[in-house]
Amino acid sequence: MHRYDLKKNSKSILFPYQNGILISNERMSHDFSKAWEYLNAHKSFLENREDGKLKGNSWYAYGRSQALNTMEQPKIITPDYYAHASYCLDLNGEYYFCGGGAGGYGIVLKPDYNLQYILGLLNSKLVDWYLQKISIRAYQTAFMYVKKYIEQLPIRVINFDDPADKARHDDMVRLVERMLDLHKRVAAANLSHEKTALQRQIEATDKQIDQLVYQLYQLTPEEITIVEG
Repeated sequence: MHRYDLKKNSKSILFPYQNGILISNERMSHDFSKAWEYLNAHKSFLENREDGKLKGNSWYAYGRSQALNTMEQPKIITPDYYAHASYCLDLNGEYYFCGGGAGGYGIVLKPDYNLQYILGLLNSKLVDWYLQKISIRAYQTAFMYVKKYIEQLPIRVINFDDPADKARHDDMVRLVERMLDLHKRVAAANLSHEKTALQRQIEATDKQIDQLVYQLYQLTPEEITIVEG
């Protein structure tokens, strides 16, 4: 998980749920026979978790059931601990993680908020500067990017009846989409000079996003100097 860049992992999570509901034994054995074979090979271990509380038809269920119905939704993802803002985007709801020790935290937005707009705010210097003021350090060089701090961030709400405000919103979405595309192109580039050129475009776009965020939050030049400093 990096800023605007969510890479595939070589490992997978066996997630026997649909819409947060445990898939039945019958369907598991019929539709997912290899997964069911694997689970049954470890049945004794799995059903004895939680002091045997999972014995019965739900022996292959997760020990905790929080947020299982949110995994498959489009979301913004961040590492739990990092030195700076590293929010990335899962547009298709295909990335799964199990909280806390897994190192990932997901943000699902209400329908009236645009994922790209919020992603740009969260990754900006200003909003990250604010989070680091209210968060606590972890492992000396990192900060905690978890609910108790993220939910305190002052999100700039757009007045879509104001043409200037709507234009700023649309500019943010456009810049963030460019950032997402540039990161994909860097990953696919083979030549060092091509990677260097793309990296310069990323840095330039990042600065444009920061300047736009300063406008949205109406910072003075003196306040910008504090954040940049």
